[in-house]
Amino acid sequence: MDRVQKDFRSRQAFTLVELLIVVGIIALLVTVIMPSLNRAKELARQAVCLTNQANITKALHLYQADFESFPQNYADSYGPWSGSWRRWALACLTRYVSGDKTVFLINTDEGEFPRAYV
Repeated sequence: MDRVQKDFRSRQAFTLVELLIVVGIIALLVTVIMPSLNRAKELARQAVCLTNQANITKALHLYQADFESFPQNYADSYGPWSGSWRRWALACLTRYVSGDKTVFLINTDEGEFPRAYV
């Protein structure tokens, strides 16, 4: 039993310098890896955006197949009623989109008012 305790006590631990070197190496690795993780995150957002646009295109074509025309644009793009066509087109297309209806929102918005595809 004395031999085990003696071996345990005679082992040296990490010195402060060694510990700081390890922490520095880990910090360096994190700073090298972070840009690639941000790039992967942006690529994932772009993939979601492209998928949403493809789903909207499919919804438009399904609408066109049912009604033999695309949703009409009854409002001009300026003035107080400019958003009314978007809301109307959104209401027409929601039945053709399965699952989450947030497919119409752009997922990269960070502002107070999110943009939309439609």
